[in-house]
Amino acid sequence: MKPALFIFSLLGATSVFAASPGAAKQVKDEQLMQGNWIVASSRHDGEALPKQELAQVRFVITEKRISFGRIGQDPMGFHYTLDSTKTPAAIDITHELSPGKPIVQLGIYSLEGDTLKLSLAGAGKARPKNFNEKSATTFILTRAKAPEKKPKP
Repeated sequence: MKPALFIFSLLGATSVFAASPGAAKQVKDEQLMQGNWIVASSRHDGEALPKQELAQVRFVITEKRISFGRIGQDPMGFHYTLDSTKTPAAIDITHELSPGKPIVQLGIYSLEGDTLKLSLAGAGKARPKNFNEKSATTFILTRAKAPEKKPKP
């Protein structure tokens, strides 16, 4: 192989591998987010939402969809995309109240073990820069544990 061609090939391979960690983390986050989540706390416009209300809300996250709602009621579903290469990591949530008119909410997320933080701007608003912005709605979720099975007597 000619030296120039070898160096060009090596540079091309390096750029492919250099881009992989962000893409790998994004796939990893999408996989790790999947499951059932309980709302540990939430704030809207800087005000904490009552714990007794939050105890009735559940989030279910699948590969490309977030659903949430009160226990016993039909959940609302949204499509989402992640960009873990941004700091803080970005999430975009899309839903339609009117067919053909998607609404996009820009947000940020942090996933650490069994804790997921989401901070979402209102529709048409700028993405939050941190989890303390008063104008955003912030959820702190904990992974729902499967109930322990009691041994039969």
